[in-house]
Amino acid sequence: MTDIQTKLTIEEVKKALESGDISQKDLQSLIGPTPAIKETVQPIAKPTKSGANQSQIISYIGSGLIFLGVVFISSIYWADFDNILKVGMTLGVGLLLWLVSIFLLNTKTHKSVPISLHLMSMILTSGGIGVVIFELLKPDSYDYSLYFGVGFLFLSLLLGIQLFFQRHWANVLAVYGYSTLSLWLFYTYFAGKYSITTTTTQYMLFALTGAVLFYGSIYLKKYFVHVSRLLQIGGSMFLLATAYGIATEYKWFYGIVMAITLMISLGLSIYKKYNITLGVTIFWLFSYVSWLNGEYFRNQVSWGQ
Repeated sequence: MTDIQTKLTIEEVKKALESGDISQKDLQSLIGPTPAIKETVQPIAKPTKSGANQSQIISYIGSGLIFLGVVFISSIYWADFDNILKVGMTLGVGLLLWLVSIFLLNTKTHKSVPISLHLMSMILTSGGIGVVIFELLKPDSYDYSLYFGVGFLFLSLLLGIQLFFQRHWANVLAVYGYSTLSLWLFYTYFAGKYSITTTTTQYMLFALTGAVLFYGSIYLKKYFVHVSRLLQIGGSMFLLATAYGIATEYKWFYGIVMAITLMISLGLSIYKKYNITLGVTIFWLFSYVSWLNGEYFRNQVSWGQ
């Protein structure tokens, strides 16, 4: 069909539509369904893992160089520094890196950069607290635990503030670590100052530490699985170690405490599917059976005879 014939045919169809000889429906059935137009969508290129790993390596190398630079300069001129400059080189630089890491969290910089700076800042800040205590405050020997406890509690507060900007597993684990360390340091101070160091208070400290860690593992299970597992190991170990210590300290009657604790731990582990707690419980179960064998059945049971 030529172009002229095509134009004539189109004109005839238009006239037929205007006169009503054919309808829109007849014309649509004659043409048939319009084929759908498929749009080709170009896939978005995802960043390669090798690029992300290189960024992480560079960020940690840069942070490590900053830390080594501070250590190198301090080691050379440390004796010439006054106390204020010593605090500035450790605690001051650590707090500065911490502020920079928080600032970088609000940018598009790779997340490994603020985390690496944050790690270096915590190391320098921890050392800076020691410098403040030894160089500026210079407390009595029995007060060191109190001052370090306050210092590590200060670090816990800093890490808690950073959790508002970034919920990272390293921050959560560090908060629990510094808080637990502060608790033990405060106990050491008050136990030494007021002579309250007894077996009972030690077991109370163990039980409190285990309860806090285990509760943290349950609460953080939805958000930080790896941290939850570590806390579950620590909490289970402390709680069962407390029961084992009571059993071995007070012998037979209080040995029932260990048996009851093991049954509760086994039942809870199986019911709640706490596999880590189950493994820790089995470990302490063998330890308890070994202690019973050596304490009460030494003459009745003899291996190899």
